[in-house]
Amino acid sequence: LAISAPIREEFQMGGVSPARIVDLPNGYDPALFHPLPAGAPSMAERRIALGLPPEGLVFAYSGKLNRGKGLERLITIWGRFAAEHPTARLLLIGSGKGQYLSCEEELKKQAQAERVDASILFTGYVEDVAAYLHVADAFVFPSESEAQGLSVLEAMACGVPVLASDIPGIADMVRDGVTGRLVPPQAVEAWLAALQEFVEQRPRFAAMAESAVAHAEAAYAIAAIAGKHAELFCQLLSPSVVSPR
Repeated sequence: LAISAPIREEFQMGGVSPARIVDLPNGYDPALFHPLPAGAPSMAERRIALGLPPEGLVFAYSGKLNRGKGLERLITIWGRFAAEHPTARLLLIGSGKGQYLSCEEELKKQAQAERVDASILFTGYVEDVAAYLHVADAFVFPSESEAQGLSVLEAMACGVPVLASDIPGIADMVRDGVTGRLVPPQAVEAWLAALQEFVEQRPRFAAMAESAVAHAEAAYAIAAIAGKHAELFCQLLSPSVVSPR
């Protein structure tokens, strides 16, 4: 099973016949990740409930705080962006605790050294990721490599405008300019421009987020993905299927 194009390529590089590879991505649970229903508390009320500042733009990242996620570069980019937008906040949802590649403490020290710690909020590990996604104006995911990037899919499903690295895995899910914005992962100026683009074109990004919700539901909802797994297993169990040797 190849959850994305880069995984398919790894299988083929390892000598697996293309005929034995099935493209089947991981899915998400719509019961957990979905747009806010009508009548939900206001953005300010939701932020206050989470102990966050009620006003100002919030850009969020969710996932492990590990090396390879592009977070060190993001903090440097954020310093330049925040200088022009002093009320904006960067919300880092997750932790690197217990991970071999963790850079959580280094990120906190970097934020202090670059004097942007007041505008960067570290949540630590949280159970209800969607609650934090729902207080974000936009989602940023600057990772350098991903097999699929489920955090991006979860943000899309929640209806949060996505700005993510233009890398295999993520590009399988996000269509640039249609369901989100794809940015070269190491291009500092391009990331700055994308953040500013969001500030200046909020309605356009809202339309992309709406398209992303529909795409996520149609292509990645767990019930449909589970059904495809079941279909595959039935095919493999069929007496007519001869296993290649």
